[in-house]
Amino acid sequence: MKPFFKILTLLVSTTLSAQMSVAVLDFDGIGISKDEAKALSGRFGTEFMGVSKGVYKIVERNQMGKILEEQGFQNTGIVSSDDAVKMGEALGADFIVSGSISKVGTLFSINARLLNVQSAEVVKSISHDHMGDIVDLMTKGIKESASKLMDLKEEEEAPSIAILPFENKGAPEDAFYAYGIVADLISDVTGAGLIRVAGLKDVEKIDHTNLSYDEMSKILLVRYVAQGTLWKLGSMFQLSLEIFDTQLSKVIYTKRWQTQWDQLTTIKDDLSSNILETLKIEVDRKQENIIAIDPEAYEFYLKGKYTWEKTKSASETEVALGLLKKAVEIDDKLVAANRLIGGIYFQSGDEKKMKKAKEIHIKTLEKAKEIGNKEEIGEGLRMMGYYHSDDQEFDKAYEYFDQAKSIFEEIDNQKGLGYIYNAYGNTKMREQKLDESLDYFNQFLEVGRSLDEKWSMAAAMNNISIIHQRRDEFSEAIEILNQALVLMKELGNTRGQALNLQNIGWNYQSAGNLPEAIKNYKLALDIRRKLGEKNRVIGITNTIGWAQYWMGSFDEGYKTFQGNLEQRGENASGAVWDLFGMGSIRFLQQNFIETEKIMMRVFEERKKHEIVWGELEMTTIRFLAYKELGKDFDLQIIRDLIKNKEDKSEDFSEHLYFRMYQLLGDKKYLIKSFEKIQEALKKVDEDLKEVYLSYPVEKLIIAEYNKVLKKTD
Repeated sequence: MKPFFKILTLLVSTTLSAQMSVAVLDFDGIGISKDEAKALSGRFGTEFMGVSKGVYKIVERNQMGKILEEQGFQNTGIVSSDDAVKMGEALGADFIVSGSISKVGTLFSINARLLNVQSAEVVKSISHDHMGDIVDLMTKGIKESASKLMDLKEEEEAPSIAILPFENKGAPEDAFYAYGIVADLISDVTGAGLIRVAGLKDVEKIDHTNLSYDEMSKILLVRYVAQGTLWKLGSMFQLSLEIFDTQLSKVIYTKRWQTQWDQLTTIKDDLSSNILETLKIEVDRKQENIIAIDPEAYEFYLKGKYTWEKTKSASETEVALGLLKKAVEIDDKLVAANRLIGGIYFQSGDEKKMKKAKEIHIKTLEKAKEIGNKEEIGEGLRMMGYYHSDDQEFDKAYEYFDQAKSIFEEIDNQKGLGYIYNAYGNTKMREQKLDESLDYFNQFLEVGRSLDEKWSMAAAMNNISIIHQRRDEFSEAIEILNQALVLMKELGNTRGQALNLQNIGWNYQSAGNLPEAIKNYKLALDIRRKLGEKNRVIGITNTIGWAQYWMGSFDEGYKTFQGNLEQRGENASGAVWDLFGMGSIRFLQQNFIETEKIMMRVFEERKKHEIVWGELEMTTIRFLAYKELGKDFDLQIIRDLIKNKEDKSEDFSEHLYFRMYQLLGDKKYLIKSFEKIQEALKKVDEDLKEVYLSYPVEKLIIAEYNKVLKKTD
C-alpha cells in the first residue's frame, strides 16, 4: 500500500467531525504569463475541492494572499518543506498544494504535490501532460491533474530509487571509496533511461540511521531504496547491496561481493547492472562495451572527484585537480577524469584556464572516440558545440549538438538530452532568438523535473530568468531565480548559489533597485571568496563598484575599484575598467586633475592590452576633464567614435548621452538622455521610482533638461 493511501484513510475518518483545509499556492508558470498561471492555480483549487468529495475545504485565495504577504512569504510554485510548513501554520491549513505549469508549443505540463503541514511530508506528487490551448487546459486539463492528485487507484509509473551513501566500515580515510562509487552508481543508473533517481545531495541530507526505508521513501519521493556497505581490508574489498521495495514492504534484492582491489571497477559496473535488472530496466550492456580501467587510476579519480565535490577553498580545488591529473596520467582511458579537469578549468572564469579547458575537452573527445565510450563522446560533442557557440560559429555549434543528441537518444540518456536542450537554448539566446531559446530551456526544465534532477531544474530556471531579464520582466526573473536559489541551497551547491545571487543582483540593478542589487552581489562575493575563485571575485567586485557609482556612493565606489585594482596584479587587462570607474567618480566629484591622471593610465592600459571596446565611453570622460582644465582636445574624435558606435547599432546609456551633450553642446543628446530615463521609469516598480530618480547623474540630467529644454504648457 502506498503511503498516500494510509494518510488518506486517516483523513476520511476525520471528516465526520471537521473538514481538512488545503491552501493551493500560485503555481510557477513557465512559458505562460504570471496572470495565466494565477488563474490556472485558482481553477486547480476549485477542481481539487470538487474531486475530494468533501474531504477538503480550500483556503480562500484573497485571504491567503494577504496573510502570506503579511508574514513575508512569496506565493510561489516551488517552496521548501520548511517554508510550506510555516505557510500552512500561518494560513491555518492542514495541507499545502504547490506546483508548476509549463508550456512548450501546444503541450502543457502540470506538476503538483500535496504536502502534510503537520508532518512536513509530501503525501503525493503527480505529473500530468495536456495537449491543446489554454482554454481547453482550463476546462479539462486542470480537472484531470487535480483528479490525478486525489486518485486512489494504482498507477503505472517510471521506477524511482534512492541509492543511499554506502556505509564505510573501513578506516575513515577510505570514505572516498564509498562516496565515489555511489556517485558513479547514481550517474550510471540515471543515464540508463526512464528511471528517476534521487540526487546524492538530497540523499545525504536525510538521517539514514534513524529513518526506516518507508520514511526515507516518503521524503525522497521514491519507491525503491538501495543501501550498501563497503569495507576495505588491505588489498581486499567487501561490498554488499540490498534493494527494498516500499510498496511491497520487502527486500527484493541482496548480494555480497568479496574481491581484490584491482577488480573494484568491475564490481561498480556489476552493481549498476544489478540495480537496473532488479527494477526491470532494459539496458544494452554488452561485455565488449565495458572498458577496463586501471584500478590505481580509478582510485585517484574517486579521490579527486570526492575532493572536488566537497571543496570549499582554492587549495582544495588544486588538490582535486592534482588527483584527477594523476588518474589520467596512469590511465588515459579514464576520460571522465579528464573531462572533469576540463570542467573545473571551464568554471574558473580565468581566460588562460578556459583556453586550457578547450584543449582538454578536444583530447577527451578524441580518446572517447578511440575507446568507443558513447556517453563520453556525447559529452565531448556537447562541449565542442559550446566552444563554437562562444566563437559565434552557430552552424558548427548546432552540428555538434545534433550529433550529441543522436548519441544520447541512442543510449537513452535522458540527463544528457536535457543538457543538449540547454545547449540549444543558450545558443539560440546568443542569436537573439528568445522564443526558441525559451522553448529549449523549458524542455531542459521538464527533463530535470522528470528525473528529479535539482541541479538541472535550477540551471534551467536560471537560464529562463535571463530571457525574462532581456524582455525587461525583472520581477518574473527575480521570482524564478529565487526558486532556483532554494534548489541550489537544498543541493548544497555553493557555486550555483553564487551564480543565482549575481543574477538576482543584476535584475535588481536593471530594475533600478541598486541597494538590493549590491546586497545580493555581496552575498555572491562572500561565496566566491570562500571558494578562492579570484577571477570571479574580481569580476563581482568591479560590478559592485559600478553600482555604487550609479547610486552616488562615490567614496565607497572609489575604494571598491581601488582595492580591486590591487587584487588584479600587474598586466591585468581588466584593470582598465577599475581605473575607468575611479576616473568617472573623480570627475563627478569635480576633482579634474585627478581625473586626468587616472584617464591617462586608462589609455596606457588600453594601448598595452590592445583593448578596442569602451573607447567612446572612456574618451568622453577624458575630454570632459580636459575641458574643465582648459586643455585642448579634438571634438572630431568624439564625432567619429559616435558614428562608429551608431553604425554598429550599439546601445547608448543615459549617462553616455549626457556626456556627449556636455562635450558637443548638441541638445539632441540631452533629449535622448532624458528619454532614456523616461524609458527606464516605465520598467521601474512604482515604489522604486523616487529611489531611481534620486541617483546623482539622473538628477543632474533632469535638472539640465528642465533648465534648457522644458516647455511651458
